[in-house]
Amino acid sequence: MKEPKDVRPGETFGVAGGVTFLALNDEMHAAHPILSDILDWEDQEELIPIDQGRPTPSKVIVWASGNDHLLITGERGCDQDRLARAIHSISPMRSREMVWLDSVPADRAQQKEILTRATKTTLVLTVDDKTPVMDEAFRTSLFSTSYRIRVLVCASSMTRVLPVLGPDHSYMRCIDLRPLAFRSEQLERLFDRQFEERGSALRVAQFTDENRKALHACEWRANFDDLRLAADRFTALSPDGSLRSAASALGIPYSTLQKWLVNKLGITSPLTASR
Repeated sequence: MKEPKDVRPGETFGVAGGVTFLALNDEMHAAHPILSDILDWEDQEELIPIDQGRPTPSKVIVWASGNDHLLITGERGCDQDRLARAIHSISPMRSREMVWLDSVPADRAQQKEILTRATKTTLVLTVDDKTPVMDEAFRTSLFSTSYRIRVLVCASSMTRVLPVLGPDHSYMRCIDLRPLAFRSEQLERLFDRQFEERGSALRVAQFTDENRKALHACEWRANFDDLRLAADRFTALSPDGSLRSAASALGIPYSTLQKWLVNKLGITSPLTASR
């Protein structure tokens, strides 16, 4: 019989048959549904294979439990900021408030203040098309072991990050977020999660077949931003199915709600099938 072995949260351990388990603490259990929303859905109780291609919630938990710098890429509305908060909430640095940085000031004193504030915690750097090349001295300090800062970079792609951080610091573990248009098989589950968060008993399974098809046909160009907007409006619409009362509850014109339902989503009345 093998000797017992202590396993820390975020560590994996194998058993006979090539099965790998992941040890979770309370913070990781709490973050798992959020990670499953933003990444690809994964039940907490399922066994995780030893090797996964695309970053799954389990793999991200393993990464988050360490100190590696991470690059989060994705389209607008893929909730990069929400993922960054979830990663920080289960990281060894979670006891300190995370720092958000959209641009690096030219003033050395201000740079020093940012580094001091971010010491032994998570710094989230947002990189977009307007982000200039980072000051070399600040960049070197940011990634040095002296301050023990974990850097999370949020950007649309690695291509944009490379000129900002330079080749010495751009290549880090990458979490590439899939747009909702490519997660059609998970769309109904994601909507049901939104309804649950709003305390609504509405579920996509109650929608008419035509309206369920319309949901899957939509491109969801703004991803979770579109999803949350739709969940708010469906929740307001569901009690009696009246567009006018829903528009009034939402504080928007009736014509705006009608055009959004019909022209953008292709939703027809009634929203749900009669019982």
